[in-house]
Amino acid sequence: WAELRFDAAQVEPWLQKLAEMPGVQRIKAVLNTNEGWRAYNLSGGANEVLPSNHRRDSRLELIFEGELTMSEDELESQLRSCWCLLID
Repeated sequence: WAELRFDAAQVEPWLQKLAEMPGVQRIKAVLNTNEGWRAYNLSGGANEVLPSNHRRDSRLELIFEGELTMSEDELESQLRSCWCLLID
């Protein structure tokens, strides 16, 4: 994750879509985006996106109750579609 950069225009709507899925209670993330480091906190319809200081790597945490309605492979595939650049 340390060498990845995410496309903010793709990752932000994707996180919002995830937050609306049944059973999802909260999404927390700190991601290196093409618009700088961003901290995401999505919970109960309240979406907060703030600039963040540089981190060692990007992090994503999904907090949900019950079964997630998508497979881990599908989740990873969608996350990968938000990558915009591999950094040397």
